[in-house]
Amino acid sequence: TVKGALRARKGPAPEMKVSHSNDGWLEITADSAPETASRLRTCVERLTETRVSPEVAEELRFAIDELGRNAVEWGNRGVTGRRVHLSYCLFDEKMMFKIEDEGDGFDPGAVPDPSEDPDGSLKSREATGKRAGGFGIHLVRKLMDEVLYNERGNVVIMTKHLSQAPGEAR
Repeated sequence: TVKGALRARKGPAPEMKVSHSNDGWLEITADSAPETASRLRTCVERLTETRVSPEVAEELRFAIDELGRNAVEWGNRGVTGRRVHLSYCLFDEKMMFKIEDEGDGFDPGAVPDPSEDPDGSLKSREATGKRAGGFGIHLVRKLMDEVLYNERGNVVIMTKHLSQAPGEAR
């Protein structure tokens, strides 16, 4: 499924490597090309499409796209040769995703919540040469059940708990 999703695009694409472990983790590694985040999102869509509701699938697509783009754009600074690693594992009760870049990292706690002062946030970002935005990390924290960063700030682990169908035993 993953290999098919990686091939399902037009034109030349940066190489993506797929590996898996015996404990159920699947890892996709790709170069920091602009289209990497969308290709990772496509893979996640294919992996999760039969397991979650359309609403949860959209939340997962957004989270992978946003934090995948952050890994390419901010983490790796778009430097060719730096890699982005997306790991995925499906458990009975939850899905977990790990996104890792090879950049210097950052302090996610220092990222201001732009929803507290949207105008001030836009002006501040513009003054520092950043594009409009800054909402992604905060939205992902609201959509996912758990979002944890490593100390360096270049690895994020996200967890989405799966709800069970009525009458289904644990």
